[in-house]
Amino acid sequence: MKKLPIVAIVGRTNVGKSTLFNKLSETKKAIVSSLAGTTRDRTYAEISWSDKRFKLVDTGGLDLFDETLNKQKDFQEEINENIQEQANFAVKEASLILFLIDGKAGVLPQDKELLKQLQKTKKKIILVVNKADKTSEKYSFDNKVYGLNIDDMLPVSAANGTGCGDLLDMVGKFVAKPEEEKKAKENLKIALIGKPNVGKSTLFNSIIGKNQAVVSSLPHTTRDINDFSFLYKEKQITMLDTAGIRRKSKIGYIKGQEKKVKDQLSFIEKSSMNQAISAIKKSDIVVIMIEAQKTISTQDKKIAQIISDLKKPCLIILNKWDLIPNKDSNTINEYDHYFKHHLPMIDYAKLLCISALEKQRTSKVLDTCFEIYKNYTKYIDQEILDELFEKFIRYYKPKKKRVSRSIPRKNSTLLIHGLRQIDNTPPVFYMLVKKSTDVSGHYINLLRNTLRDKIDFEGVPILIKTKR
Repeated sequence: MKKLPIVAIVGRTNVGKSTLFNKLSETKKAIVSSLAGTTRDRTYAEISWSDKRFKLVDTGGLDLFDETLNKQKDFQEEINENIQEQANFAVKEASLILFLIDGKAGVLPQDKELLKQLQKTKKKIILVVNKADKTSEKYSFDNKVYGLNIDDMLPVSAANGTGCGDLLDMVGKFVAKPEEEKKAKENLKIALIGKPNVGKSTLFNSIIGKNQAVVSSLPHTTRDINDFSFLYKEKQITMLDTAGIRRKSKIGYIKGQEKKVKDQLSFIEKSSMNQAISAIKKSDIVVIMIEAQKTISTQDKKIAQIISDLKKPCLIILNKWDLIPNKDSNTINEYDHYFKHHLPMIDYAKLLCISALEKQRTSKVLDTCFEIYKNYTKYIDQEILDELFEKFIRYYKPKKKRVSRSIPRKNSTLLIHGLRQIDNTPPVFYMLVKKSTDVSGHYINLLRNTLRDKIDFEGVPILIKTKR
């Protein structure tokens, strides 16, 4: 694969950066709202235009004042600093900067100050004047716009797409050809899922080795999906950090907020929820994070049910393991039993205990995901399967399912002609019988548990179907 040049969209808040990002990338990856500070993390999209390819990155506003946190000043300062750090990092890694201003508002003092900072980087800057929605507005800007003295300037409308093709043409003139990068054998997509504030972004940053995701103690800090691709042991990994999934009644709720702000927060958070569920669908492996010191909640069960319904392989990460007192060699077994009992829909999931903040055992996450994915793609040799199944039916003598306990059956023996694996990702088996309705769910569960015990299918759902 190739290492692509990076083009960063930079500007103050509410000038339309995320709208332009979505328009140029032809995606809806960036959540758009009128609320200042909606974008917090860096959001990337790969773009192909004519004969050029590059990565476009959306950033948070560099003059940020987040009104959603006006009741919590400490959190406001913490998140603002993180967002500006994310935007500054995007500028450092970019080879080209799209400096976006609001054409209708004109040039504000914040724009001038930000431009001074950008020019110190000595990087190529294209001035993009947004909100030129009508033809008459395309070049009727305030003289201060021209006074910025940027040679390459284009008016666009991120809302309706006017001028976006011309902008991509201009970008293509300045981006270099991609550098060759070591080729990966495969691409593994891993989604980090869980309730708000369980440590997903901290783990995400720890694994990728960069502070790409904004981290704070305020729940639901993450909004857009954070995705990052990298090579690990010659495999291409794409990590997806998602927003915390919480109860519908809690969406958008922060005590003391005005209705207008609450409505905007509700829209943002619902969009985040939809993106998180979309990430589960796209992923090869789902990592559900749960705080070790807390009990399983109704929301944890709902998340687990989504994973189960989509038949996804799963790793349960118990975060904040360092906070559990008086641990001994049996503690992990007790937790494993607890999770299998309370999350029966994903009782196949593998359990891993870590501390994301202290970086304890975080290095084991990717290797464990590799093990699970190997099980997910596994095909069992028919000879091995025949031998295992023969032993199984000798030990668990097959009997027909009883329709009614009060009606005895003359011949209760269930005749099974064999077991065949017909698919993987996830593994699917056919139990060959004369009549499907004769097979009880209990007997299928016995077979599923035997397969998981005798053949390593840890972390993977197993589907067993009956066929004549």
